[in-house]
Amino acid sequence: MVDSVDAAGGTVVIKSGVDNSVHTYKIAATTKLMVGHVKGSIDQVKSGMKVANLRAVAGAEPQTLDLLWVYQAAPATAAPVPAANQ
Repeated sequence: MVDSVDAAGGTVVIKSGVDNSVHTYKIAATTKLMVGHVKGSIDQVKSGMKVANLRAVAGAEPQTLDLLWVYQAAPATAAPVPAANQ
């Protein structure tokens, strides 16, 4: 999940859903950035978005991303209320 975004600094902080670890990544001019199923920009990446895929270049943090693909999570829906027996 996207934890935070610094568009001016070109970084994004991702929180792992597996172990809750937090990692900072650099968005470069060469980073392929997808928002949903279309090409996007760092300005479109928002906190709370889900990460579909990412691929980092090896190195120390902040690692530069080759690919970041995010999407807006659907809002939670309430369970349907059963109709009363008549």
